[in-house]
Amino acid sequence: MEGIKGVIFDKDNTITAPYVDEVHEQVADAFETSKRVFGPRKLIIISNSAGTLDDSGHAAAIRIESSLGVPVLRHAVKKPGAIPEVLEHFKKECGPDTTYEDLCIIGDRLLTDVMWGNFAGMLTVHTQILTPEGDNKVAAIVRRLENGFSRILSPRWSAPSHPAMGEKVVVGSGGGEGKGGRGGGGSTDTQQVK
Repeated sequence: MEGIKGVIFDKDNTITAPYVDEVHEQVADAFETSKRVFGPRKLIIISNSAGTLDDSGHAAAIRIESSLGVPVLRHAVKKPGAIPEVLEHFKKECGPDTTYEDLCIIGDRLLTDVMWGNFAGMLTVHTQILTPEGDNKVAAIVRRLENGFSRILSPRWSAPSHPAMGEKVVVGSGGGEGKGGRGGGGSTDTQQVK
């Protein structure tokens, strides 16, 4: 394996404040580094609102793409679904031999980001939220439950291994120390993952 070929970013509270379409200042440098290292077409944003069937005419996706400079995945099934569209995008952008193991997902949610990525075989990076301001109340409650279960279960299990472990990859989006499956993270530069 040559490292990570493409990166999937959750949007709200990972690279932007909730319901805001500009990169949050805490992660602006890391996001620009990711665009420079991978190229903007090898990054995608996946949201459970923008780019879905609920997004009439994909207006929100188009607005976010214009603001952030990377594609928003169009997908029929919300996370933790949307797997076929993810791989289809990266096979087109990174080459037909691209697999899920060649991809990294960065997000603030254990269920819809980290577990989804782990089940697919991706490198995953769990970030802390950028801000509680404007956060969806249901998402905040579910996130607290996910994190509580993680604290209870984490002494009994470890994150699955990933072929990129020990290789140089971009592993973070900042916003605090990450934890989770297939590598953890939170760094803002290309670094050795151990």
